[in-house]
Amino acid sequence: MDQMKHTMTDKTLAYKLFNQGRLLTTTGNWHFEVDELDGRTLEEARVILLDEYGYWIADIEIENGDLDIMFYLKVCPYAEQEEDDNDDD
Repeated sequence: MDQMKHTMTDKTLAYKLFNQGRLLTTTGNWHFEVDELDGRTLEEARVILLDEYGYWIADIEIENGDLDIMFYLKVCPYAEQEEDDNDDD
């Protein structure tokens, strides 16, 4: 019963992780450490993110004690796109 209290709902945590990761990445990949997950385990955070934003996430792996998220580049405004079909030219 010594469970750590969460300061965020699952939905709020998912929103924070999703937006922080996709807005900060320039490669489509972002890592979160377990101490950034508001008391959730890596696996709990993985499930929460996939439930809320799975459509926009290519993959999530748990590696070396981190949550490793691979976003689709379409949701990463600062990702360096390698496509030649830029509409902004």
